[in-house]
Amino acid sequence: MARYLPRESTVLVTRPKEQSQILADLIAQAGAKAVVAPMIGIESTGATLDAHARDALGDARSTSIFLSPNSVRFGLNESHPVTLAGRILAMGDATATALRNSGYAADATPIGGIDSEALLRHPLMGSLENRKFIVFQGEGGRGVVQQALVDGGARLFTHVCYRRTKPELSVGDFGALWRVNRPTDCIISSATALENLLELAGDLRPHVLSTRFVVMGQRLARVARDMGVSGPVSIATSASDEGLLAALFDASD
Repeated sequence: MARYLPRESTVLVTRPKEQSQILADLIAQAGAKAVVAPMIGIESTGATLDAHARDALGDARSTSIFLSPNSVRFGLNESHPVTLAGRILAMGDATATALRNSGYAADATPIGGIDSEALLRHPLMGSLENRKFIVFQGEGGRGVVQQALVDGGARLFTHVCYRRTKPELSVGDFGALWRVNRPTDCIISSATALENLLELAGDLRPHVLSTRFVVMGQRLARVARDMGVSGPVSIATSASDEGLLAALFDASD
């Protein structure tokens, strides 16, 4: 049975531009208005895998970890093709889908969450001593998975294949967009996106903070509260477009 959002709902979609349109279309099909306002940009670092990391990828005993769909998009790009001979772990369903679209099947996704801690709890992580791990990631980040691998005695190789950039909107542009559309819901996919949103909010900050939020995972929900979000916070159990839409439905019920 089809589900619909309230007609008066206006949803601010803050994901990177390349990842916003499908979600915006799903929201429109559900009867609400979607306003795409990327609060974060994504670009390639231009980095290539070094010889040691490539050797590790060719080892059937190795484990490759992709921390986001962007790590798949930029880590497995056509300019620098790689072969994944060992096990593959994906941070959530959206990352697993990106891998599948690139011709690879993830052996596992996190259990009981969509964050680093949930991934580390997976039985496939097991004993880390002397195992080879290749982590595909963006610049910065919390580094929780990487530190746990090092602490556990693993041989860690990292491929920093993308970076996050500031949104293209100015404070004035955002203020005009907000006042015209008056969003009832905001979808936030990362702490960085939320930081950028609040930076652009200016004197609208109290209105933004009191809006209903849909966030990815329990950790981001805690971060949102710590940053002053006072409105309802709905937690998506999947980072996929469908998972975010499901959280929107639940928040609207």
